[in-house]
Amino acid sequence: MDTTSEDYFWPSYLDLMMSLFFVVLVLFVMSFTLFNKKKSELEATVADARRLKEIRENLNILMSDSLFFIYKPEYKRYMLNTNVKFEKQKSRFVRGELKDYNETTSKLSDTGKKLYSIIELLQAKKENPNYADVSYMLVIEGRASDLKKGRQSDDYVLYNYDLSYQRAFNLYNFWKKQGYDFGDKRFHNIIDLQISGSGTGGIGRYKGSFKEESKNQSFIIHIIPKIGT
Repeated sequence: MDTTSEDYFWPSYLDLMMSLFFVVLVLFVMSFTLFNKKKSELEATVADARRLKEIRENLNILMSDSLFFIYKPEYKRYMLNTNVKFEKQKSRFVRGELKDYNETTSKLSDTGKKLYSIIELLQAKKENPNYADVSYMLVIEGRASDLKKGRQSDDYVLYNYDLSYQRAFNLYNFWKKQGYDFGDKRFHNIIDLQISGSGTGGIGRYKGSFKEESKNQSFIIHIIPKIGT
């Protein structure tokens, strides 16, 4: 029997098994660390989801006054509860371009005041540690009616995008002149203001008669909460 071979075999075998043991140990430690990291991320995600739900519920309460806003649950958005009618292809909040000028501007002023008070309440909540890392995207969205009923050339589509944007921008400026500036520096730590126009596109449009189509000269308010990262 060759004892020399056996003398070499067992130390080599032991070294191999020790190496495998350390490889398995390292893999176990890495897997355990990754598992704990993923677990922590999942727990943080679940916690943020709960906070988002709570914040949205609070927003719904703040925006629940049907005198100013109409909530569309199927689209998760708010429309201004003011019947805004412009003269054809007009966008400014001035006499001669805005129909029912006195009544409409009075209602819009009250709506701006209400929305401004909501933003101030959201800002005050920043003092609560649970809301310290919460900010909001405020979108003022304008829409246009499709007076040509489907005859949509590229120029027509682009024109209505611009027209609806101008209406939203002019609404923002109207509120600003009333003393309700949502782009004010005092809100820069909580409000990301966006002004947009969806033209004759988008979901949830009124369809049918000319009277129904004219209702699409409306404004939509989106307040979208954002948490930390």
